[in-house]
Amino acid sequence: MGLTVKRFACSLFADERRNEKEPSLKPQTPKKNMTTKNRIQVTIKKSTAKAHLIVADDRECWVQKRWLRQDDMTVSAKTFDRQATAKVEREALVKEIRDNTRAFRDGRHAVKIERETEKAIACKAYFEDGYCTIDGERLAWFPKSQVRDGAVPGWLIIAKAQELGERLIGGQNHFSITVVEIGGVEINENVRPARW
Repeated sequence: MGLTVKRFACSLFADERRNEKEPSLKPQTPKKNMTTKNRIQVTIKKSTAKAHLIVADDRECWVQKRWLRQDDMTVSAKTFDRQATAKVEREALVKEIRDNTRAFRDGRHAVKIERETEKAIACKAYFEDGYCTIDGERLAWFPKSQVRDGAVPGWLIIAKAQELGERLIGGQNHFSITVVEIGGVEINENVRPARW
């Protein structure tokens, strides 16, 4: 008899818990003042699998899909400002790098001549690998037809740096060797080719 009473009591208790977990049938309406206080109404300009390009107040930025509230098409004002500012800063940085690269490539740069022959000049080229285990120097040769008043065109310096980098990688087990200077002209990461 005691066992059946315990089972009956347990089943009653379980029924009460089930009733508590059932959702109420009343439709829940979001509080308007709470959802729009710190959120911005946006429109979607473009979409990918993971993100939306959204536009609001003549500014646009990419946000993750989960950041956009689909029911009222709003996003957090703080998130929107942060992402829009970051997009403008990235675009300015990319433009600056392109301008620097173009100026270096189109300009002429005075080099320190180490050796000279009838048809070419040689300058020291310093290189290093990504792990700082190899530092060294080689001679980079430039044809005299391209040299004017001891200055070499930037496009030729970049091409020689790329050629030297590929030649140095050839016989060794290194992933990247970077030519950092040729003839006293520094080749920084803004003017290096993307792949060496």
